[in-house]
Amino acid sequence: MISCYSSADFTRNGKYMVTRDFLTVKVWDVCNAKKPVSSIMVHEGLKGKLCEMFENDCIFDKFAVSASGDGNTFFTGNYNNAFHLIDADGTNTQYELNFKKTTVSKQMVTGKCPPIPKMDYTRKVLAGDFSPKRNMVAVASLNCFYIYS
Repeated sequence: MISCYSSADFTRNGKYMVTRDFLTVKVWDVCNAKKPVSSIMVHEGLKGKLCEMFENDCIFDKFAVSASGDGNTFFTGNYNNAFHLIDADGTNTQYELNFKKTTVSKQMVTGKCPPIPKMDYTRKVLAGDFSPKRNMVAVASLNCFYIYS
């Protein structure tokens, strides 16, 4: 269940495809789709909460993934009102939305993510997309949306 893809998007140049399963974002070379070029763990802290998430039906949530116009950055959402902007080099920065009109960001390092003490499964970023013309991303959470440039 957690390895099923919930979203996919092509880079504008058509060379790569980015996919999202429950725990990871994978970048694929379209000409060689046997294995991903890179696999980025969105949040390792979720691994230990899979039973709890199944009990809350959260395991069925579908997070979108999208590629920026230049194909160098990928967007995906997460729980706790967080979203990730992942650079093509694998740099994963998590941004946490809050309703005080400030956004908290932190660098996510694979293998060094602490467990999540409290998970709010009702506050999630399921959708977002890059502007095709400008360096902007729109992020939707609950009944709000945010635009970052």
